[in-house]
Amino acid sequence: MQGLVIAVVLLALGLVVLAVGLFRRLERVRGALSGLDELAAVRQRLDALQAQVERTEFSAALQAKLTEFSEENSRLTSAVRDLERRLPQVAPGRGRQPPTDLGELVRRHLVGLGFEGITILTDLRELAGPSGRVSFEARRRGVMHKGHALLKDGEVVDETLHAAYATFP
Repeated sequence: MQGLVIAVVLLALGLVVLAVGLFRRLERVRGALSGLDELAAVRQRLDALQAQVERTEFSAALQAKLTEFSEENSRLTSAVRDLERRLPQVAPGRGRQPPTDLGELVRRHLVGLGFEGITILTDLRELAGPSGRVSFEARRRGVMHKGHALLKDGEVVDETLHAAYATFP
């Protein structure tokens, strides 16, 4: 029986030695895994730095384009100023010729207000110079309008409009 006790003690001692060896190996594996955690943190930092470098490169490219645009804008501004200096200076109110076609002047004004199908009702030959009252009919959004435009020195200074449906009770 003593042999059996010795065998059990040796077996228990062997299991303890085996457990200690496994525990040491497990600690080495944990140490290696902690190194992998540090590696993951390094990888995240590397990705962040790469993104920052890409933004910096984009920013540098954008800055270069902005500088190029600014230089081109300055060059064009200088060219326009040179052209303005070369043009003959005209005193205000002088050099303007009264329009030769007052009907076309009224038509352009009404088209700018969104009208179409414009008919001039006034005989423009009866106007005294480039000033007077010009009656017309015109259509806007399918509604017929009648009115007149007041001209002064070849410019439309006022217009009066009445929708056709407003004249019926």
